[in-house]
Amino acid sequence: MITCYLCNSSNLMLIETFEVDRVMKHWRNFFEIPVVNEFQNVSSFSLVKCKKCGLQFFYPKIVGSEGFYRELQKFDWYYMRNKWEHKVALQDLKSGFKVLEVGCGFGDFMAQAQKKGIDIEGIELNKAAVRVAKDQGLSVRYLDLKEILKDHTKTYDAVCSFQVLEHILDPKEFFKHSIMLLKQGGKLIISVPNADSFIQYAKGNLLDQPPHHISRWSKRVFEVIPKHFPLALQRVLYEPLASYHLEWYVDIQLNRLLHVRFLTGFVYRLIRKLVLTLTRRTGWYRFLRGHSIYVCFQKINSLS
Repeated sequence: MITCYLCNSSNLMLIETFEVDRVMKHWRNFFEIPVVNEFQNVSSFSLVKCKKCGLQFFYPKIVGSEGFYRELQKFDWYYMRNKWEHKVALQDLKSGFKVLEVGCGFGDFMAQAQKKGIDIEGIELNKAAVRVAKDQGLSVRYLDLKEILKDHTKTYDAVCSFQVLEHILDPKEFFKHSIMLLKQGGKLIISVPNADSFIQYAKGNLLDQPPHHISRWSKRVFEVIPKHFPLALQRVLYEPLASYHLEWYVDIQLNRLLHVRFLTGFVYRLIRKLVLTLTRRTGWYRFLRGHSIYVCFQKINSLS
């Protein structure tokens, strides 16, 4: 029986089923990345929503290989520098804090944190990214959470992960292990794509499904976390719409309008250009909710 990856509920709702042959074709066409080895013995997968906690997840579990992520890191937008959530997290971290970043990529957040006087180290499962981070003199190791837990129980003032949780095979283990790494009163800081944002209307978004993403998160799901783990939800923030997501946002919204969607190519492009020009000049898009959601939890007691 399929049960929720977070709360174990069997009260589930099927949202959509995807044919692997079609998904593999799209990966070749759009990114020139062959993903046949990521889908061994799988002909289809489904997106399911838990009616109890609200988590959306894909079944069966299909997690991208290290080689898959090595291909993605060739794109300069994949490991972005100066992310919105990095600036927000630095507001929640104090100089002198001992911090672990899970899935630190090239170490851009770590470098920013060090400048603030934060004692930070990182773990990463992409060996190529680990080499890049180490070349910058950063303390990064090729380890997963379970491995670092052996020698670091109750060690950190904060554990951070940015755009990582949606990739993780077992989110329950992620929360459990992160909490065990934290000191009493320590912070668990997470940012993920917001399943309730405009991206929910992005049809066929390859980066928001296997083999890239395994789950989809929202404020409702994070509000349920304290019922299952010794955590208190301190704050939730939404990313303002970023300028580099503006064209994507406009395309999605225009395609939702049936009377616009079926216009001729020239008229559609004209409307699109006018909307983009207006939004850029006025800057009003900054008041819209963007791609990601940020949450900060505090450990309130031990797991033991």
